[in-house]
Amino acid sequence: MSSSALTSSLARTGCVFEVEDTNERFLYHPGLGVHRQAIDDAGEVVIRAEQVALELVSSGGNLKEFERRLRMLQGTAWLDLLEPYRLELLRLQEMPRAV
Repeated sequence: MSSSALTSSLARTGCVFEVEDTNERFLYHPGLGVHRQAIDDAGEVVIRAEQVALELVSSGGNLKEFERRLRMLQGTAWLDLLEPYRLELLRLQEMPRAV
């Protein structure tokens, strides 16, 4: 199953999730919807120069609006809402085995 098909199926459940494939990441939150990000080999978000130029024009020269639009491109809102779930996973540890 492709990551986009998996994302579509998971989004129907209404659960918060993150799906990462080799070149893309999908973030979902019921209040924000689905956010697709292109990612490089190091897992960093790739924002094309054309996207930055479009956001600059769309912000109308307002620096605060441009910053807000860049945060949206980076998926900051989605990542902030997913962070508590990530921290919870880090707290889960396997119990040591008594051999």
